[in-house]
Amino acid sequence: MNFECKFVDFDHRLKCYVVSARATYEWYLNATNGAEDNLGIQRDIIKGQKTYQTLRQDLKRGCVLPPVVIAINQVNLPAKLQNFPEEPFLQVPEIDLEELQQGLVQTKSSDIQIIDGLQRTNAIR
Repeated sequence: MNFECKFVDFDHRLKCYVVSARATYEWYLNATNGAEDNLGIQRDIIKGQKTYQTLRQDLKRGCVLPPVVIAINQVNLPAKLQNFPEEPFLQVPEIDLEELQQGLVQTKSSDIQIIDGLQRTNAIR
């Protein structure tokens, strides 16, 4: 599978769900194509041949990339996740992760913001 949801939690401060997922580099690059410009406060991509050269070499050898953090808007959430939990520390209701996965993989890159991992994303590209 190119994208797989592993775990769902809820951030009460931000009032949003947090999904831990696993994805192939190919899926990630397709999903985030053009997303580099979606977050105005993001710093610019560092240019140059030597910058991130070791990471690019490691990627070619099959290294596992440290996690990146993306924000996704306009997700079709499963019915059980439609209402945010009101009380802090309540567990997120058990859901079918495949249903959530389907909503996430249908996301357009214009609805994705790369919060942490822009330089790593650029190294993969």
